[in-house]
Amino acid sequence: MIDYFKEAEKTLTELPMLKTSIKNLQERKTALSGVAAEPQPRTGKTHRAELTKSEEIWIDYRQTEKQIGYTRIVIDHIEQTLQQLDAEERIVLIFWYVDHAPKEQILQELHYESLTTLYNIKNRAVRRFALLYYGGRLFA
Repeated sequence: MIDYFKEAEKTLTELPMLKTSIKNLQERKTALSGVAAEPQPRTGKTHRAELTKSEEIWIDYRQTEKQIGYTRIVIDHIEQTLQQLDAEERIVLIFWYVDHAPKEQILQELHYESLTTLYNIKNRAVRRFALLYYGGRLFA
């Protein structure tokens, strides 16, 4: 059985890397765009081994475009799910998982008295994020 709590934590932690990957993919797409030329139609089936270098570059360019689109969808879904949380929960998750802020800083910024309070809010927020992001009855 999938541990949706851990998956939610992983998803939140990956958000900054996903945003960076968009920049990296766009740089790759730009580099490829200078040499990628749409291949001419062929008759019959062509195996990957029979492709010209230009055709391989074109395929890489198109795959990079798809990766950018898919990654944007994932980022948008994470951000939309965060927006559905209460402001307090969203802020805690962003500090904790996205910004990787020290717990003492989070306590100070949010004026919490104890780590117990912070952990309780963080755990509740992760459970709610997981339910909103993954759906279903996750925590029976």
